[in-house]
Amino acid sequence: MLLSDFTDPGTARHALESLDTVTTKPLYFWDEDAEGQPELKRLENHRLLFNATAREPVVPATLIYAVLPHAEAFARILDAVEGMNLETMCYLEDLGNTARLWLLFPDSWDEHPFVNVGIRITNSYDMSVSLQGDLVLWSVPNDSAIVLSRTKDLGLPPLALPHRAMAYENLEERVRCYIETARSETVRQAVDTEIERTAAIILRFQSDDEKTKLLREIFGKKLSARVATRMPETLSRWEFFRIVADVAHKEDLPPLMREIFRAKAEAFLCAPSA
Repeated sequence: MLLSDFTDPGTARHALESLDTVTTKPLYFWDEDAEGQPELKRLENHRLLFNATAREPVVPATLIYAVLPHAEAFARILDAVEGMNLETMCYLEDLGNTARLWLLFPDSWDEHPFVNVGIRITNSYDMSVSLQGDLVLWSVPNDSAIVLSRTKDLGLPPLALPHRAMAYENLEERVRCYIETARSETVRQAVDTEIERTAAIILRFQSDDEKTKLLREIFGKKLSARVATRMPETLSRWEFFRIVADVAHKEDLPPLMREIFRAKAEAFLCAPSA
């Protein structure tokens, strides 16, 4: 994904029609009737989430689970954004049972090395995540994204709405507040402070083997040796994180693996210095 892949909100809204839809189906189990004969009974407290586009089951859920189709969630979010009158760039990531709406706001942090700050909203049918927001810092020189989920220390409270009907009632307002805070000077200063902190932590390696050993904690064995060759012998923790984030963004990886690498890199970045 590159900046050139982003579109305007109107185009993104039209693309919502292509996202997978979801419905629910009853669940049944075999039991015995009063005479001891096999009898098919309906499970009263659970139902099956069913991907109607792929025509395949997703996961069982309790009755308190509230279905929120990708298209409905993202349409409401685009409504909220368009009501804020912001310059907005959009990208729709379609992963079937999971979908993500990326929103960048280029006019938010003028003359900043990341220039484009934004958010990423994820919705899932398989309950892997709630309706979740992440902070996005788009590096223009590298044309790649840095996605940060651990934003509480940056002054940006988490956006995570559980799959419950009441949680969706204030979806638009929650998203507006999240965007306003993400674009704020407070968050910008906190990001700058974190960059300065991690840029001051210097990592020194004697060989590619030492680099590979550290990288294996993030990538495992397969990518580590190749990524190690991209790293100098001396670099800051921030530079190390940027290399890892760039690999996670640009390598041809399964979406789940990309997210695992990204989360491990972020954990390394945010860890206290020794």
